[in-house]
Amino acid sequence: MPTRAERGVTVLHDPRATPSNDGSMAEIAVDVVAIHGLNGDAEQTWTHRDSGVLWLRDLLPEEIPAIRVLTYGYDARIANFTSQQHLRSISIKLISELVDLRRTDEEKHRPIVLVCHSLGGIVAKKALLLDRLSADKLVQDCVRGVMFFGTPHNGSDIAATGRILATLVSKISPLNAPRALLGMLRRNSQELFEMTEDFVKRRGDIELVAFYETRRTRVGCVFKTMVVERSSAILNVGPENAIPQDADHVQLVRFSDTEKTKFRPVLYRLKEWVDRFRCDPSSEPTQTASDRSSAANAGHLAVTTPRAVFLGPSGEPCQSLYGRARELAEMEEFFSGGRFQRHTFALCGLGGVGKTRVALCYVLGHILQYKCAVVWLNAGSEASLENDFHRLYDALQLSRPGDKVEAVKGWFSQSHNQKWLFVFDNANSPDKVGLEKYIPIVNWGHIIFTTRDQAVMGTLCQRWIELQPLPKEASVSLLVETSGPANSTQPDTQAAEEVAKLLGYLPLAMVHAAAFMRSRHKTFRQYGHMFATGRDQLLGFTPRVGLQQSPVLRTWELSFKELEQDSQDAVAILLLFTFLDPASIPEILLHRGCTANRRWGDNGEIVDVAAHGEGVEEVFASLLGNEFRLDDAIERLLALSLISCQTGPDKWRTFSIHPLVQHCVVHRLSADKVRIWSRQALLLVCHAFPRNRYLEPSNGVIGRRLLPHLRRVLLEYDELCKSGDSQDQTPIFRHALASTLLSASRYSDTHWKLEALARTKRVLSQDGDPFLNAELAHRGRAVQRMLGATDIEKTVLCETFDPGAQAGQHARQASKKYNAQLGEMIISSAGGLIREGKLEAAEAKLRQWMALGTPSTLESITLRAQQMNLCKILRLRGAFELALAKLDSVFRESMGGVFFEGSGWHMVLVWELAGLLCEVGDPVRAERILLDTLKPMAEANILDIRNGRRLRLSLAETYLQRHMFDQAEQLLYILKDAFDSDGQLDNLAQECVFRIWMMLARKSHMQFAWSEALSRWRKALSVLESIGYGHGAHAVIVRKSIGHALWMDGTGDENQVQRILYQAASDWGDINRIYWEPRFDSAWHDHIEKALQDRGEGPVRPPI
Repeated sequence: MPTRAERGVTVLHDPRATPSNDGSMAEIAVDVVAIHGLNGDAEQTWTHRDSGVLWLRDLLPEEIPAIRVLTYGYDARIANFTSQQHLRSISIKLISELVDLRRTDEEKHRPIVLVCHSLGGIVAKKALLLDRLSADKLVQDCVRGVMFFGTPHNGSDIAATGRILATLVSKISPLNAPRALLGMLRRNSQELFEMTEDFVKRRGDIELVAFYETRRTRVGCVFKTMVVERSSAILNVGPENAIPQDADHVQLVRFSDTEKTKFRPVLYRLKEWVDRFRCDPSSEPTQTASDRSSAANAGHLAVTTPRAVFLGPSGEPCQSLYGRARELAEMEEFFSGGRFQRHTFALCGLGGVGKTRVALCYVLGHILQYKCAVVWLNAGSEASLENDFHRLYDALQLSRPGDKVEAVKGWFSQSHNQKWLFVFDNANSPDKVGLEKYIPIVNWGHIIFTTRDQAVMGTLCQRWIELQPLPKEASVSLLVETSGPANSTQPDTQAAEEVAKLLGYLPLAMVHAAAFMRSRHKTFRQYGHMFATGRDQLLGFTPRVGLQQSPVLRTWELSFKELEQDSQDAVAILLLFTFLDPASIPEILLHRGCTANRRWGDNGEIVDVAAHGEGVEEVFASLLGNEFRLDDAIERLLALSLISCQTGPDKWRTFSIHPLVQHCVVHRLSADKVRIWSRQALLLVCHAFPRNRYLEPSNGVIGRRLLPHLRRVLLEYDELCKSGDSQDQTPIFRHALASTLLSASRYSDTHWKLEALARTKRVLSQDGDPFLNAELAHRGRAVQRMLGATDIEKTVLCETFDPGAQAGQHARQASKKYNAQLGEMIISSAGGLIREGKLEAAEAKLRQWMALGTPSTLESITLRAQQMNLCKILRLRGAFELALAKLDSVFRESMGGVFFEGSGWHMVLVWELAGLLCEVGDPVRAERILLDTLKPMAEANILDIRNGRRLRLSLAETYLQRHMFDQAEQLLYILKDAFDSDGQLDNLAQECVFRIWMMLARKSHMQFAWSEALSRWRKALSVLESIGYGHGAHAVIVRKSIGHALWMDGTGDENQVQRILYQAASDWGDINRIYWEPRFDSAWHDHIEKALQDRGEGPVRPPI
């Protein structure tokens, strides 16, 4: 536990403490004095907890050598305050100690910078307001800059908690708790107000920076709170530099690295001050408080000197900013480089995302550094720009005749007028207003654009940020802290998160929602219920006073009208995006939705089906298929920031649209238009969705990307059905939707798979298409097997037909396409017999199916699957060499085939082949073919699909076989964590979990780690019992392994071992030996049997 530092002023760094090599005396330009806060410490307050870095000593002197660093400590613990210790005595002690430390004439006149955390800022203000002797006054006059970190200039809510704690302390301690001091810290405290007012009046030319927290601080173990809000952390006088930091109250003054974004703004300002104070400590002019107040008054023009112009925005002041610390830090870093060389920055984004507020907060935090002018211009139209330039002309008191815009630009183009900042706000149509003609053509000055038009990025500006909706945590903070007493006293954080999610984390929407709840005294839960039934009314809400922004429903109305006038293509794309999943709309969806896609024809061969052949309107498909028209439409939408665009590593674009934009678009449409476009979106997604795993190697990757859009358009389809729309009765619509649902049932979780199949069944309830109904039965059986519902699995198949009977009776009359699907059904039925251990019946079932004449392409694929299952039967019987020869032949024949690489059946083939290679003692080749398949899966980011996990289990088996135990265990635990994160697992997943524990147990067993092996074997047995396999062949081998481990460990008595082995022997009596799991049912089983016999167990006797 670190000890607290000494009280008083302590020198942390003195450049003159270490003599230089040449004997010269090091320069000290400034004394930096750090003052900690309530419950703080002279060193611990400034020390990073994890790294132990005390930045005042360890970082600051390396970056700014010409400073002496001091820290002032006082007893700030609540428990140790006495009634006699108060701010005045703490402040007097600070000044007195600085007088004693600064003895030489050079030291007495050396500039001082105060760095203050929390209560330390109040101590500093009090110290500067003291009426003292001349020596003390000299120290006060040397203070040239004050850096506040989370100082409660206007009080703090947390102080109310502190007051309660102080009262409790007073009951159990002989010392009096500082109730008066803590009471003074309450929000809107009269003492604080008077102190701040006096400080502002008497500060002279002291420069100020206020850093404030944006994260809530944990108080005790119960709750988090914003200790000092922004409104309290700044003095609200100009020029004042107010900077948000992505930290809580404690971490606000702790830095571990000079490269950290939180430390850079602190370091930059200290460097700037030291450089300025070193050159000429008295160079900065003194401004009166009235000057600053007038300059900071938003919406008015003030001229303090001929070279200090502040033209501020109209509207409400920037009182708070949530979740934008990173953006402000990026702006600050950009503008701090190169001093006042030309720097142009753009804040782009959707209307309502907070561009103007971010720009305003930057301006208010950096007014001090722009000695020439800060000019806020309304760039929404040419008229507004002309008007603002005329106001600026008058403010500069220019008398040049002629063009006032050119006169103003000329003034800012003079070499002695370089330190200026222009903000072009609402520059949403830079081409229409001719924005470039208002920008001075010089190589100095800073310019910020706020715009919806993303075309400015890289053209008018050097750097830009596309603002996104707020992070969830910041959104919740905004709602909790601004939605009124009904929500702030005991906030329902979960309900606040739900409201923020409903509003898409859009700042404008949340500000309006907070105003609604505040004015109507509604809770978050009440707002959420109202949103479900009256969304339009809530989004159309405008408060009677305060907010000046348009309600959400009208925020983008001008953009919509502009689109309708300028580009019907852009309108069409916007309408399509409105009915898709908003978060990620891949360009490949648009591409596949308009082009011909591969399908199986009735003859079992590939046919290309055009988009209009599956219901997509030709006019719309033509738009999507014309690259120039599509790009023009996208550009128009980006110009209004109605959508966003990102380009991925695969060079395909991905678009997104805010859900509230989607709602506002729908709000403007008639019911008929909603029906047309929702149906068009559904048909487009269906056409784009990969229908068959054999047709496209990347079907899984594409299918998973498009699945969210299918689920979204299905919601719209449900609404169509409720309204009585009968369009789904057309065969084209039914077949497109059913085929898509069947393909999509291969992805995502079990709940979705069951939903997809139920939807397909409803769509096909009046349709006799044999291929689709057969595929429905096949997929239904596969899902039920996945769930472990073997009885339902059989029922699903029987509800459609008996595959064996149908094969002989109808196959010759069926199409080749249907015959191939029938083969899939027979293979599926044989798979059920294999799982029951009925290998002979399964083989007979498989041989029932054959192609119709010369096999079609689709029938050839089914023949291949038939051969794979016949090889599997050979493996299960123990004919490993023969099975390997046949399966290897299938594998080699398939190499390079159109329907091979990347397809699901290819992964199954590789899994089977790798298992056989392990059985015959060739794990090296097994590893090679596994990695050849896994590497492209990793590149496609699909390693975590079911087949990907099975392949990695096989890879772990190759490691075990070669005694590469560390690699095996590492991979198995990765897979275990993946299954643990899935939540509830189906039967197939549980079987994989058994394999994980079984392989981990074998690894421990082979390393003679008996206790660990026993634990893992028991976990494997537990999994088997949970899925109804507690008395099967695998359970027998596991119990024998447990018995052997108990003997070797010496922890089990003879009766315990006998009971386990007797149970294994009893279960084994009814089981035919089948080699289910590679190596486990063969080599490992034989190893354990021999090990038990070597110990003299012989035939297992019943336990006593």
